[in-house]
Amino acid sequence: MMRKVLKQFVGFHLKSFILRSFVNESSLISIQYITEEMKENFVEDCILFLPYSGLLWVERYMMDKLTSYLEPNPEMYTLAISTPYPEEDQIQNNDRRNLVPVPTPKYLVIYYTTRSIVLGITYPLRTLMLLLQTKEITFGDCKLYFNGTLPFSDLYRGFGYYFIWRFCNSIVVSFIDRLAYRLRRIDTGHDNTSKLFVVVPICGIVPLLFIVETFHLYGLHTRLALGIPNICFSNLFAGMLCEPHP
Repeated sequence: MMRKVLKQFVGFHLKSFILRSFVNESSLISIQYITEEMKENFVEDCILFLPYSGLLWVERYMMDKLTSYLEPNPEMYTLAISTPYPEEDQIQNNDRRNLVPVPTPKYLVIYYTTRSIVLGITYPLRTLMLLLQTKEITFGDCKLYFNGTLPFSDLYRGFGYYFIWRFCNSIVVSFIDRLAYRLRRIDTGHDNTSKLFVVVPICGIVPLLFIVETFHLYGLHTRLALGIPNICFSNLFAGMLCEPHP
């Protein structure tokens, strides 16, 4: 549990750091920028992490409930690979700990559709979080979007780009999930196919993630009113780190 929270904590600070580099047009590898960031924003980011982690928990809860409602009994398999002559209790514990649903086409459609629906519902809250992380607004300004002072529709800026990115990304990742499952079956001796026939397609699909990431980058810049983004490898890679998945 603590390990998971720590991972979220580090990921949140990294995301905030990257987002502010977009707004300030600063280099991610600038020592001066990194030092100033640590001095000026660390405490505020720690405070902001609390509502952020709460939002992630709510999203994850809604996704799990909706997925289990649509697919209550998915076929499961274990990620663990048994070592020679392991103890029986250890096998059972490892199996329970590593059980995950088999990425069948039906399950993948349900899994990624539910995530798209939930993240679409929470999109305005995520936009508010982005604005708070980049210090475009303060906590006190949030209420202005809900009392009519500022248009609530502003919180949906970039939604079109986001939807296209989410849809395309889900398709690409689904193929990777299927191939990774096939690779796991080969490792555990349930499939006699050569690994080469699985690894090569994975290597070919991964670059598509960077192409699809272009829409995400456009969406981020639209939400933050930053204009047209600079499409380069470093920015695409940074954009990948800016969308945690519950």
